[in-house]
Amino acid sequence: MGERELVKVKSDSPAHPNGYYTQFRDCMKPGDVEYIESNIGEIDGDPGEGIQVDPGDPPAAPIKTKKRK
Repeated sequence: MGERELVKVKSDSPAHPNGYYTQFRDCMKPGDVEYIESNIGEIDGDPGEGIQVDPGDPPAAPIKTKKRK
């Protein structure tokens, strides 16, 4: 038998505070979705207007621009 692959499965349960749990790929259920970590870097200082830093934060205010007539 070959080596089994361990994957992270997305979870909305409060029992999994990281948002995922580990499972062998061959034991995944049909509704399971693989958890993929984002590679978003950290922003140093104030990101400026209209930039949402953390996806859990409320949406950023839109950038207001003046329209020419």
